[in-house]
Amino acid sequence: MAHAEIDIDIERRLITIVVQGELTDTDLLEGYERLRERPDFSSDFNELVDLLAADGRQVTADGVRSLARLPPAYSPGSRRAVVVPSEMGYGMARMYELIQDGESGQIRVFRSREDAERWLLNPD
Repeated sequence: MAHAEIDIDIERRLITIVVQGELTDTDLLEGYERLRERPDFSSDFNELVDLLAADGRQVTADGVRSLARLPPAYSPGSRRAVVVPSEMGYGMARMYELIQDGESGQIRVFRSREDAERWLLNPD
């Protein structure tokens, strides 16, 4: 079971989620609901999902498609960056990006947190 640390920085308009441990399809779906229920959540904030310390071998294509089918949590103007260490994780995150197709903001997948933060915080 994965553990997700969520930080919402209102001043920077940035939601940072750091996931550690064994990530499953259930974790993805429950994490989505937990985030949307937070009173400090705003759909027009940007989001950084750091999966560098997560093991996503249990995440399936069906789980990613189920997550992508949920009502959009983010507005079309938001930016969302996902940082993944593995080839499989990169592929799954890219699949999510393609399924979303801009409906829930711009999504990009990165290998380094620094590159992801640079893209999120410097929209030029």
